[in-house]
Amino acid sequence: MDEEEENPDEVLHNTDGLVWGLYSHLWRKTHRGQPCPNINLPHTVIYKNARPIAWYFTSVRDNMIYRKQKKKVVGQLIWEAMSAGQDPNVDACAWFSGNMTLLASQPKKTKGSQHPEAVQYELEPAEETKESASFEYLPSERVHHLTYPGQYTVILEQIYDGILQKFVAPREAHDSIIRAIWSPTACVCERRTNRNVLSDLTKPLSSRIASFENGTAREQDGCVSADCTLHVKAEAHLVRY
Repeated sequence: MDEEEENPDEVLHNTDGLVWGLYSHLWRKTHRGQPCPNINLPHTVIYKNARPIAWYFTSVRDNMIYRKQKKKVVGQLIWEAMSAGQDPNVDACAWFSGNMTLLASQPKKTKGSQHPEAVQYELEPAEETKESASFEYLPSERVHHLTYPGQYTVILEQIYDGILQKFVAPREAHDSIIRAIWSPTACVCERRTNRNVLSDLTKPLSSRIASFENGTAREQDGCVSADCTLHVKAEAHLVRY
């Protein structure tokens, strides 16, 4: 964990979509010497130009936000953190928002230098290399291939830029999500709960995850009342910070 100088890309801007500098500002200490309080941040990795550049998380030891040292922001450690403690009945491992690079479907094969009989793949970008920005939940196998595929694994995509965050399974059987629209004078919260059981592996992952982006055919909306108190308090902490 370190306190390196801020990257210019981490400056907050009034924009739609990904706010790159948000996690850096939550991590930075105030005049009291502490980061933004009472924010439970799962392992969150920021990618730029096809490589991980920053990793933020809330420590279970003192409930404070930290940033990993640059030397520890590597694929193997990212995969281990994303997959640690995963519920075997839930196949969602992480969510990703951003752009991915498509690689050639016919990679060239070359002999490995240290192991003559091993086959090493030289991956080449496909003609249409960059996919449009997306938001999706990823199963363990896909997270593994994107973060730490191994030396002799053929991969057809890689993260170009975006945010990869560990998925935290809900306590209930159904996945739910809360959307908060905040202003200095009001906070409007809305909950959406998926009708399908999250652990029902007979259905696609996308049909078991709660989302405000998809249609409402498989989801039910609910009013958020007193059970949203903690979420509203978290929003208040963000504004004061």
